Amino acid sequence: MNAHLVVSISIAMVGVSLAIFFFLTGKRLGEGESFSIKFAATVSGEATDGGDSSMDSEVYFCTGPGNCKYYEQMYSDFNSDYDLPDFFALVGIDAGEGKVVLSELTLGWMFTFEDGALTACEGLGFGEDEDSDYDPIEEAMSMASSAELSSFDEGTVINMGSTSITIGAHDIGYDPDVKSATVMGLKMPTPEECGALSPLPTPDEDQGPSVDAADESTWVDFAEPVDPDAGSRRLEEGRQLWGSATASTSNELWYAAGGAYDGDAEGKFTPWATCTNDNARAQFFYKCDHRGCNMNLGFAGSDDAKDWLQNVQAWPGGSDWDYHNGFHSYYTMLEPCVTRYRYMLEGWGIKLDYIVGHSLGGAAATVYAQERGNGLKGVVTFGAPKTNQPWNGGTKLQGWRFVHADDPVPSNLCAVGCVMGPLHHVVSNTYQVYDQLECWNEQVARSEKQKRQSCSRSWWKFWCWFEWIWTTVYSWVQSCGYTKKIKSESVNFAHHHFSLVWAVYGALAKHSAYGDYPSVDL
Repeated sequence: MNAHLVVSISIAMVGVSLAIFFFLTGKRLGEGESFSIKFAATVSGEATDGGDSSMDSEVYFCTGPGNCKYYEQMYSDFNSDYDLPDFFALVGIDAGEGKVVLSELTLGWMFTFEDGALTACEGLGFGEDEDSDYDPIEEAMSMASSAELSSFDEGTVINMGSTSITIGAHDIGYDPDVKSATVMGLKMPTPEECGALSPLPTPDEDQGPSVDAADESTWVDFAEPVDPDAGSRRLEEGRQLWGSATASTSNELWYAAGGAYDGDAEGKFTPWATCTNDNARAQFFYKCDHRGCNMNLGFAGSDDAKDWLQNVQAWPGGSDWDYHNGFHSYYTMLEPCVTRYRYMLEGWGIKLDYIVGHSLGGAAATVYAQERGNGLKGVVTFGAPKTNQPWNGGTKLQGWRFVHADDPVPSNLCAVGCVMGPLHHVVSNTYQVYDQLECWNEQVARSEKQKRQSCSRSWWKFWCWFEWIWTTVYSWVQSCGYTKKIKSESVNFAHHHFSLVWAVYGALAKHSAYGDYPSVDL
């Protein structure tokens, strides 16, 4: 069913609702008390694009704060930025063959259901024609003022110019909560339900290749990461669904940080644009689920000798000498290209949710978020070294930083002279993951108690107590094992790592193991 037909029938049903309101109350809209009504009707005439055709419809109409108290929540859910209307009217239209279309003119949406299942959420496109001032509500009010209504009995025919409405079953005082308000047995879907219908923004052939951040001639214009013709709703009417989904956990974003190295986020995220410059690399990743879609930016960490040359450049860098020079130079190698594609996304209504990175990539993500603006939700780093010089450590950056107790990279590196000691971590939330040796558990305790009670009743106590000691010690040793733990720390928390041997072990065994530890909801 096309949008023009939906609007025509919806205007006719809203016009009749306004006429009935006046007929029953004797007052114009805005002058009367709270009022609600639900009625079925058959619409025929111009509204159905044919003089002899007719369509069954149903409307739920309400006005007044008592009946329409849910306006504020509904309009907030759909990100409407205009004043709340004087009334709410949900119109249902039977399109035949199991298809029903719901419309809400003040929001400007129509929703298609087939056999009771939501299949499309689409904008009605008001203001896109040459007559940009068109207001369907004004047209409905005009129709209501010319309507001839002498009764409201079932079977009554109401003439509204070239359109006629035959009243069916009705219920005055219908006042359900918006979550259960229904017409034709269907309720208005939520933005989340519409978001689940969004076509996944699969990259096309123009989005696959990386671009050279050092060569602007390679900075091609990528296609918008949603194909408006591939799905069931128009992007223009649903951009708010970008940014409404969250990765929700640190474990999930670990895959985006790891994927920045080579584009492989192990199926958790889909890669989009990539910027590379010599040894430096950054990539955009997105994810869609029932809540909507989000877009994240990941910086790759150290994986070659040039990266390590930048890691050791601990002297001041940046325009105000505020950062570790190596980390700042890595950021500047990618910044123009990354920011260009970030602005391209924002032009489509898609903002970054998280800026992530592991190791050197975490440091670059931290510097980028400080210099070019943070993501909507924050920066997330894993095993990232300190980035800020002592005189630039006061401002806290919204986000989450994860360090391992044995990982030397985010430490002060005292095994080589505490070279990172004077610098600062600035990410607002810090979590330390660690391995804790645990030997005594509930099962061992229960076995020990049972043996002890048995020995207290035994005639051969000496041998029994010997057995008790052996059993307890054996069970205790056998149950020993390391448990993975996590705890919150201060913003600038960092280990000293005086032992070079232990630091080498931590770098090899734990620096890339953050995905194995307990996850945090972000």
